[in-house]
Amino acid sequence: MIIAVGHDDRPELEDAMDFGTFKVSVPWVVRDAGRLARAFTGIGEVDGTDYVWIDKDALDALGPPNDPLWREGLSRMLHVAETHGWVEPASGAVRAHVEWTAA
Repeated sequence: MIIAVGHDDRPELEDAMDFGTFKVSVPWVVRDAGRLARAFTGIGEVDGTDYVWIDKDALDALGPPNDPLWREGLSRMLHVAETHGWVEPASGAVRAHVEWTAA
C-alpha cells in the first residue's frame, strides 16, 4: 500500500490491496519536511523527512469505500504493524516510511 503524493501535493492511495507494503512516495527533488507536513495536514504527522505517522481514520477514508475485504486486510496490516512498534499507542497512528522518488 502506497500513499503517493502527486505533483499537486495531494496524497492518494495506490496499490490499496498490497498489505505487505506501507510507505509514502514523494516525487520531489528537495526533501522538504514543511511541504510534506502541509501535504499531510489532516492525514498524518510528519516525523522529519523519513516518516509520516498516518491517522488510522484518515487511512481508512483514503481506501476504497464499502469494501469489507479491504477493511479486513487493513485491520490485519495494522495488527502486524502494532507488533513491530509501528503504531502509536495513544492515537493509533501508523508509521509509514517516506520514499523520495525524484530522479
